Formats: sequence, C-alpha cells, structure tokens
Amino acid sequence: MKIPFVKMQDTGNDFILINEYDKILIPADKKSDFVKKISDRHFGIGSDGVIFIQKPEKDADAKFHFFNPDGSIAEMCGNGIRCFARYFHNFIEKKIFIKADTLKGILNLKILKTKPFEIAVNLGKVLEFSEMNARGFSGYYVNVGNPHFITSWSDVDYVNVKELGREIRNSNVFKNGVNAHFIQRLGDDEFRIRTYERGVEDETLACGTGICAVSYAMYKKHGKKKFLIHASGGDLKVEINENNAGEEEIFLIGGAEYVFEGKVKFKE
Repeated sequence: MKIPFVKMQDTGNDFILINEYDKILIPADKKSDFVKKISDRHFGIGSDGVIFIQKPEKDADAKFHFFNPDGSIAEMCGNGIRCFARYFHNFIEKKIFIKADTLKGILNLKILKTKPFEIAVNLGKVLEFSEMNARGFSGYYVNVGNPHFITSWSDVDYVNVKELGREIRNSNVFKNGVNAHFIQRLGDDEFRIRTYERGVEDETLACGTGICAVSYAMYKKHGKKKFLIHASGGDLKVEINENNAGEEEIFLIGGAEYVFEGKVKFKE
C-alpha cells in the first residue's frame, strides 16, 4: 500500500503531513513504528515530526495528531500546527479561520495572508510557569501544552546544545522530560534561541512552542508583549494579549512552506 504525503517546513522545522481526514490509512497500533521509519533522515523521508490530519473528535474543523520522530505522541508543536493550517486550507477546505482539535484543546488558527503564507496560532493560556534550576542551570519552566526549560547565555554560539540540552532534557526534576532552550538577549523584546527538542533528541533549527515559552518568560521579566525571536532556521513573531476574561493568551505568527509531495510504502 502506498501512502500519499506532503513535506512542509518553516524556520527549518520540517514535517511529513498525511491526510486521514476521510479514511484512517495507518492503524493506531502501527503509527509509532511507521513514524520512526519515515522520519529517519538516512533510511526514510526525514522529518522533525509527522502530522496526521483527521476528522475532529470535538467541535472543530480537523484533528491535529502529532508524532515526534521517535514515535512518541507530542502534546503540541507550534511550527507543525501552522503547516497543518496551510495543508487544511490548500487540500481540504479554503477557510481563513480554522479550529484545530489538539491534545491541548481546541486551538484557533487564522490565515493572515497567502502570498507568502502567514498564519497566526492562538496557543491559549500558559498552563504552568515558574523560576527554577535544572542540572545547575537557573532559568524558567513554562508549560504551553508541552514543557520547556529556558536558560540565558551571553552568547548562544558557544553553547554545546546537544550535550547540555540532553542533560537538562533528562533531568529528574522533570517528570516526562523537557525541551531545553538557550537564549541570548538582544533587547527587551528581541532574542536569539537555540533548542534541544525532546522526542527529536537533538538540536533542531527551531521550536515554535519553545519560542512561545521564551516570549512568555521574558514578558514576565521585562513586561514587553511583542517579541521577535531569531532561531537557527529563521525568525518568528510572538504576541501576548488578554482575552475578554482578562486571561493572557499567546499568539505565534509565522509561515508554512511547501517542500514536496510523494508516496511512501506501508506494509499492512
């Protein structure tokens, strides 16, 4: 059986998207192994994650079912959900406002423009925030649907992200591990970031939810509400606004680029 897929990316975070909106193509008990095989950069297609677009289980337009390349299910992916939004707009229904059914709940996505594509994701409220230490590093813990630890450096070019990131990611202070981020301040509302991602188990070129977590922590520290974050793979914007109930919500703004499409073999 051959499974159609589309490869997309933004800020160097690349994803394989598979349309299961009308029919489940990969059985649930085989998805993890399938994801590991096709995400392999030497023997597969290669990706930072696989997104299955499915019929929603709640009052939404579609379900965002995301797997890390190690086959584990992730709670959220900020860059991946923008690719999900572009895929839905291009291949399923040309809607400007899209409701995504995710493990964090229903998230609102908005297509801001199509040439080039720009999408705003309302990631909603921060679930947890605290100042803490991990493996001797002081920093911030922020849960935006998935967990992040942020520590500041004078120059992130000198950070051994793979080594230090792995230490922090596996610290026993985090129940289910954590994404580790190393940031460098350029201004109160502008930062550089390098990231070690849980589930990828390596440095990645960008992490959308991590960039949101960084922006929220720096908002708490410096009071700014709009941020420009420079990741290794490109730039993303973040805005922190209050909803009608006076609750803080995080908006991630960035693109989603088509790379290529094809078919991959799957043995049933």
